[in-house]
Amino acid sequence: MGKHQFAPKLYYQLSFDRLVPQDHLIRQIPEAIDSPFVYPLARPYYSCTGQPSVDPLVLFKTILVGYLYGTTSERRLMREIQVNMAYRWFLGYDLDETIPDHSVLSKAGARFCIEVFEGFFKHSVELCQKAGLLSEGPVCVDTTLMQIAASMDSLRERDEGIKPPLPIRKYIQGLYNENAPPPQGEPVPCPPPVSQALDMARQEVVSL
Repeated sequence: MGKHQFAPKLYYQLSFDRLVPQDHLIRQIPEAIDSPFVYPLARPYYSCTGQPSVDPLVLFKTILVGYLYGTTSERRLMREIQVNMAYRWFLGYDLDETIPDHSVLSKAGARFCIEVFEGFFKHSVELCQKAGLLSEGPVCVDTTLMQIAASMDSLRERDEGIKPPLPIRKYIQGLYNENAPPPQGEPVPCPPPVSQALDMARQEVVSL
């Protein structure tokens, strides 16, 4: 009988990239989504002066992680990212880097309108579905306890891809409802329609 002894080290020699399994969903998403489309979508909401903000791509990726795994609480989502190596890898934060505070997400909620988030998710989810990473439709789970008799012959293999637990609009609405109201400030200038911004983003990506 073996007995594992854990002795923390002061220094480690490892590859962060190797810690994330090759077949992990998070690793496959960047191959399916053309992330540069985020910048033209978010550009109308940022000023040309002041200190640089948190990368809007990081914000959208963070919310995408919450959507895929059904987390609508900003505090809980950032705690999960703090300890999850796959999430850190996806956001581009190394093991010794400090991730953004949860309040950044609240400020993003004040900066962007709900249509911007919804437009981002619809476009991202469509790309993921085309790549075969996501199954269509959310998963509905009833937590009622009951006695059942299940036959092993009725078991079936799980379909490829995962099914996000919430529809896009319901998840985005949950973000706005569950978390603290955004701070009051100067009104955000009216941006172009989301559909127009996405078209501009696609054109910009193609030009690159």
